[in-house]
Amino acid sequence: MDNAKAEEALETLERTCSILWNAKTGTIPAEVLARLPLSLVTLDHQSVISGVNVHYFTLWTEEDLRRYERNLAPVEGNERISCDETVLLNGCPMGYTLSRPWGSGGEWAETMCSRFVSEVDIAPRKGTKGDMLALKSLTGWRYSIGIPDDPPIPQPWYIQRESYEWGPCCYWTMRGNKHPHVKASMFHGVDGIDGMILREEVMVILLVMISRLSNEDFKKHAVVPVMLFSWMRNRHGRILLAHCLESRLVVEMSPLYPFEVGEEEWHDSLVLFTRYQAGGPSLSDTTKIPVPAVP
Repeated sequence: MDNAKAEEALETLERTCSILWNAKTGTIPAEVLARLPLSLVTLDHQSVISGVNVHYFTLWTEEDLRRYERNLAPVEGNERISCDETVLLNGCPMGYTLSRPWGSGGEWAETMCSRFVSEVDIAPRKGTKGDMLALKSLTGWRYSIGIPDDPPIPQPWYIQRESYEWGPCCYWTMRGNKHPHVKASMFHGVDGIDGMILREEVMVILLVMISRLSNEDFKKHAVVPVMLFSWMRNRHGRILLAHCLESRLVVEMSPLYPFEVGEEEWHDSLVLFTRYQAGGPSLSDTTKIPVPAVP
């Protein structure tokens, strides 16, 4: 590993984090984004479906997923999913465990985080032992509610500023913890806008990368690939893929996808996001800073 390049990359991440720490909550204005060491690449739907732009992760195919379709037997995991979907569809003014009251802004998105965790970590799947194990038994992704490494700075989670509530719901790392790759899911109490990245999305990506690069267990790695599932108040979600070059952060961002329970798009969107979550680390080298592509 080129230590000088890795140290410069870490300094880039820390500098970007410092700039955004007290920045305005919500969408990063174009003029602010232009001043950051950040390259934002917006992906079209076909690129997302094919996975052609995914460098540090693999994707499951729809056929892979069909081999392990959900077992819909009336067991505890499926009861939780049914409860989540009822709340997503109808709301729940009282009696449902969230970090804030229903109606405060981010409750749909926070519930969607829970529903997505159930899809990959709890829902029993056919083709597994007794048709009762979840996808995590096949994929190796390990769930955690806290940031995977000791964060070097306080985490600004669950801060309400300007009436915008947000926070990460969970993180996934590979079983054995030898890969630097991290996946995360988060919620927002604000509507998403296609092509416009949120400060909070960048903050989660930055702090995950900084924390992992500062961990002695990953000292041989120069790149921390991050995949972020981001859920918005307006019942949409998107996928962000991030890695760091020597002098800038690169974030590739999907379009917003609708997640309306009972609608046709619900199934298609959930399958797409599950394909991304189930895929493992690719063979791309994380011990070297990648050479920037020539425009």
